[in-house]
Amino acid sequence: MRIIRDPKVVQVIVEKNRWAIWNLLKNEGPMPAEEIAKKFGKNVSTIYRHLKQLIEIGFVNEEDQRKGNQKYVVKVYSAKRRRSQRKPVQEEK
Repeated sequence: MRIIRDPKVVQVIVEKNRWAIWNLLKNEGPMPAEEIAKKFGKNVSTIYRHLKQLIEIGFVNEEDQRKGNQKYVVKVYSAKRRRSQRKPVQEEK
């Protein structure tokens, strides 16, 4: 288990909406802000504000993604892997 000692990080992550967004991204994988907003029934600008704070403390990544021959790029957000999220190493049999 990792102990978070930085008060700024604690202040950001304990807010229930940001915690829920981070858990959603961690469990369901990368998705655009518009999709996150639909899942929570929130305004997209509100989601962007929460994502910006999660990016600043290093809990979320932002990357550009283009699917197929799309002419536009979509910003996609994903949860960063924390140390406590590492998959256990399986022993060889």
